[in-house]
Amino acid sequence: MRSNLKEQKLMSIKQVKSPKKSRLIKNGFIFFAMSIFVLLNIHIKSILADSTNLAEKIKKAEKNVVFTVRKYDKYYNLGESIMGAVKDDNSKYVKLDYMDKSLKNIINSLYIDKEFFDEGPEDFVNYSEGLARIRIDEKYGYIDRKGKQVIPPKYDDADKFVEGLASVELGKKWGFIDKSGKMVIQPKYDGTSYFSDGMAMILEDLKFGYIDKAGREVVKPQYYMAKDFSEGLAGVLINGKKGFIDKSGKIVVKPKYDSSLRFHEGMAVVELDNKRGFVDKTGKEIVKPKYDSAFYFSEGLAPVELNGKSGFIDKSGKEVIKLQYETTENFYDGVVAVELDMKWGLIDKKGKYIVKPKYDSIKYFSEGMAAVELDYKWGYIDKSGKEVIKPIYDGVSDFSDGIAKVKLDNNYGLIDKSGREIIEPKYDSISLLVEDMILVRKRNKMGVLIIK
Repeated sequence: MRSNLKEQKLMSIKQVKSPKKSRLIKNGFIFFAMSIFVLLNIHIKSILADSTNLAEKIKKAEKNVVFTVRKYDKYYNLGESIMGAVKDDNSKYVKLDYMDKSLKNIINSLYIDKEFFDEGPEDFVNYSEGLARIRIDEKYGYIDRKGKQVIPPKYDDADKFVEGLASVELGKKWGFIDKSGKMVIQPKYDGTSYFSDGMAMILEDLKFGYIDKAGREVVKPQYYMAKDFSEGLAGVLINGKKGFIDKSGKIVVKPKYDSSLRFHEGMAVVELDNKRGFVDKTGKEIVKPKYDSAFYFSEGLAPVELNGKSGFIDKSGKEVIKLQYETTENFYDGVVAVELDMKWGLIDKKGKYIVKPKYDSIKYFSEGMAAVELDYKWGYIDKSGKEVIKPIYDGVSDFSDGIAKVKLDNNYGLIDKSGREIIEPKYDSISLLVEDMILVRKRNKMGVLIIK
């Protein structure tokens, strides 16, 4: 009896408390949801406000811009300075002047090899880890964004800085320096690669091995072909077949493939008899080589192609999006561009169309916006597929800091994400915002917009 009464009492308590608890949970959930909504709303308003403030600051800066006569063949906005380049057909050098934001005061000047300059601005404009390569009298060194020679030109060849170190050549041998110019790994190799995943390839007597950042030869040179480490594993050639080793040199994926790509999201593409599949990091063949083409996994899905049709598989090998497209890209933020009947559209991870194929081209998303081309004109869509900015421009850039560069009738301007023209297309050239500066050119005059 006592047992039954106790059970009845407990049931009674549950019956009384249950609705109250339910209401509390329900009310708590509503309060939580409302809080999230309010916070998101505040965040969105903050972003919009920041975007609006930046647009207004740019407009104000344009009103206050002071133009100076153009003196250089090319100008480059480096953020900390403005670089002007002057070429002389009768000289083997190109003069580089690094100016302050007034374009009046020269901070530093350099004369670099014209041949090096003509190879393109990637080296001395696109800085890597704060430093850029230069070449003077056939010797390589490094400069900062104000043109200061941080590491004097003394190397026979040099690569960019990656993971804090740069590969340099002296006397036909390669080693590594740090950003102070200190030789941290002596030049004794026939060749080296960038550091990747804390490891760099080395070449000795036509064989590849690997060193760590302390210069230890973790894997002795023994392979006739090798690739960079990624996610702890590297592809190597053993007896004419490709496999993977770990950072100790242990074979993890048996060498039996004709080709391979690096690991990404725990999976690597492998090729056998002109067919592609996937292996995981234990060497297990998750997807047997059966596709004509395959590429990296991105957000859990990988594009594959068979008989001229492309679709997507998941990491179990299941074809989750039917192979029906002519071309596909990789997923990014839950969406991907696909081509069908020579037109491009967008699908989500379930294969549902966000935008049916109607564009001639779709670029990758940048800050939530993707450039689209239609009848040789460019505009933008957002991730919902909404055409936020109609295709009316002759050319566009990716969005950066909420603004994008646009071209119309050979004139350049800037727009925001709503399509509002912050600066109408009227300049012969315009840079994007770098730190607090935008560079513009109108005929033979240059101006600098300082964003305050």
